[in-house]
Amino acid sequence: MVTGKAARWKQTGIALALSLLLLTVTGLAVAVPGSAQGANPRELTFGAATVGGVWYLLAGAWADAMQQDYGTRVTVIEGGSIANVMGLAQGTFQMALSNGEVIPEAYAGTGSFNQPLKGFSAVAALYPNPMHIVVRRDSDIYTLADLRGKRVSPGIKGYSGEVILQNLLRLNGVEFSDLGQVVYTGTADAANLIRDGHLDSWGGVLAAPNGTILELATTPGIRLLSVDEDVLQKMQAMNPGYVPFTSPAGTYPGQDQDVRTVAPFTVLLARDDLPEDFVYRFVRDQLFGSLSRLGDLAPPMRNLTPELAYSAISDPIHPGALRYYREVGVAQ
Repeated sequence: MVTGKAARWKQTGIALALSLLLLTVTGLAVAVPGSAQGANPRELTFGAATVGGVWYLLAGAWADAMQQDYGTRVTVIEGGSIANVMGLAQGTFQMALSNGEVIPEAYAGTGSFNQPLKGFSAVAALYPNPMHIVVRRDSDIYTLADLRGKRVSPGIKGYSGEVILQNLLRLNGVEFSDLGQVVYTGTADAANLIRDGHLDSWGGVLAAPNGTILELATTPGIRLLSVDEDVLQKMQAMNPGYVPFTSPAGTYPGQDQDVRTVAPFTVLLARDDLPEDFVYRFVRDQLFGSLSRLGDLAPPMRNLTPELAYSAISDPIHPGALRYYREVGVAQ
């Protein structure tokens, strides 16, 4: 027979167990981080990119929503594509955005990574960032091979555009050393240099249509270089994140035909130990349930569908995200 303090502890334990059971049956979340599938993390750190950019805007919108709907306090860090996957692997970030071509390199320990990274998986591909290879419409440059001896900007040194352009040129028999000049500069400065005739071409990955390129397409007018089909296949064999992409005619003023290129996707990632039910509800409510609001921040998000989000990512996929894709019928 249990008496005194022991009896009171037993009664308290039974009451607590019944309370937890009642909460579970009625569908109310029990906020115990790291326990059941339905637990919401009390705090979460999100790896984005520079303040004012699309990634930072999206992360900020999700941070507000997670605080309001789940009671999760979210800290958004500027990060960057490579830094974000490293932060996920180290446990510094619980969610993050990255570029599609960076992720397989991180898993394999190649490219920018000297050892394989693990501990994170894909949640959704959000939108493609097609490689723009821009020249003036009145130039004599029609193919990638024509860039030999020309003044070319691969964007900012160390960014994805530099690596992609270098690979594309190499597959067309052109090395950076064959160019007349390599100019590292941002998109806006490159557009001014092209407009003023001080630069022959700029290459970089941007969600389309891009405002700066739209302006350049109006004055003085541009041509986007297309990539041969065999080169696109070799690029994707090199890295599955280099997804073949067609930029349809009319994307930019004066673009009278489709342009073939590669388009790494912006991909949302999460730590593997982030609760399955939390990620499932995030994908259902904060991603696909909020596309209208997110599209106001990032217009390419308006075209997002579950089919696209699932088909443009590769394994591993977070169990919470996979649960959603199976529920809507786009995954087995």
